[in-house]
Amino acid sequence: MRTFEEFKNDEEFWDAIFYSTRGARRYDKVGTEETTCNYSICAECGGRCCKRCGCHLSPDDFKDLSFDEMLKEFKKGYLTIEVIDGDPFFHHGFPRIVRMRNVDSPVVEERLYARPQSPCVMLGENGCKLEYHNRPAGGRLLVPNKRNNKLHCKSRYNIEECMHEWLYHQKLLAKLADCLRFEEIPTPN
Repeated sequence: MRTFEEFKNDEEFWDAIFYSTRGARRYDKVGTEETTCNYSICAECGGRCCKRCGCHLSPDDFKDLSFDEMLKEFKKGYLTIEVIDGDPFFHHGFPRIVRMRNVDSPVVEERLYARPQSPCVMLGENGCKLEYHNRPAGGRLLVPNKRNNKLHCKSRYNIEECMHEWLYHQKLLAKLADCLRFEEIPTPN
């Protein structure tokens, strides 16, 4: 069996993954503020999800996925590269994704099963600081719901789908993680 390190440098493998999955979306990433937002439920909930963790981003949330442009985005302090466990494909390594950074958390979060329990840097007193159309896919597609007087959110873009989309970009995320791992980047106010 090949290790993740061997897969990491296999251009043909990543091309096959990329081209086999590029058009095959397993979810509906097209949402509108009217179909995914319910501000009264969000206000009642108080942002429980956002108080525990920032939402995840899709590669489609970025205009330019080049190393230099992504490095600039990470140095702004509001993004985290996170190592994720849970994809059976990665037997000898763990995929990385990008999510909104938590307050006082590192830019590169590599502790498995130890997701920080601090709020998203974009959570303000009145909810998300970002306008709906500027939110990452994980935030735009988090649908607040109330059933039997219990509040919960349903994600229309879950972590598995996020991992799937970032598969082709693992080399980029690994290179960014190596560059940013020990850099002290403050979280934005």
